[in-house]
Amino acid sequence: MKNGTRKVLVALSCLAIVAGVAMFVLGQGGVEQNPSPTYQRAITDPDEEGQDRVIDWGSLPDSVIAWVYVPGTTIDYPVVRGFTEDPGFYLFHDAEGRYSAWGTPYVANGCEEGLESPLVMIYGHHMSDGTMFAPLAGYSSRPFAEEHAEIILYTPEQTLHLEPVLVNVINANKKNVRLSFGDQGELEEYMAAEEAESEVVLDGYRSGRQVFAFVTCSYETSNSRTVVYAMEAES
Repeated sequence: MKNGTRKVLVALSCLAIVAGVAMFVLGQGGVEQNPSPTYQRAITDPDEEGQDRVIDWGSLPDSVIAWVYVPGTTIDYPVVRGFTEDPGFYLFHDAEGRYSAWGTPYVANGCEEGLESPLVMIYGHHMSDGTMFAPLAGYSSRPFAEEHAEIILYTPEQTLHLEPVLVNVINANKKNVRLSFGDQGELEEYMAAEEAESEVVLDGYRSGRQVFAFVTCSYETSNSRTVVYAMEAES
């Protein structure tokens, strides 16, 4: 097994472990606070419907490379990039590097080109208080997926309006999301296989396009993950 793949597997396994730690911390009197709302000061919502938010990137920690927002859910968080030397760091830390049981959504270190990778995977915890990426688990229900059909990813350079195309619930003891592809053909073969076994197929994978995978723990098995594959909406 390659080192990069092994690190991704370790990071995925940590998702369930750390979520349990967070529930323990909350049960001990809430000694830990979710720090993400403090970053909301960087957001200016539009005056009119249909306009994009304005984000003051300069007021956010340097580690923040994007912001993910899913209208109608609690998903509204900064996104950082995982460290190659410590891929699970942001499972336990906020965007400023402080300990946090909530962690910070992050681009997997196996995405070698970061947000420009052919398949960009972003992890976040499924917290018992309904925060972080907990709502992603609802996408395994078609009505929920259809009702929440927009995922907005802001970066300093652009705003991507994404739409879910596939939702697959996987047993992480047996498989994980693939991050490395030799060429576009390998990505297309992988996505075709994912579509064939997905719980929910919306528009389906569109050939030749970049893919985003938003991942969180779910509880169909002791080590399940809900994977929401999304692509930029067609204009």
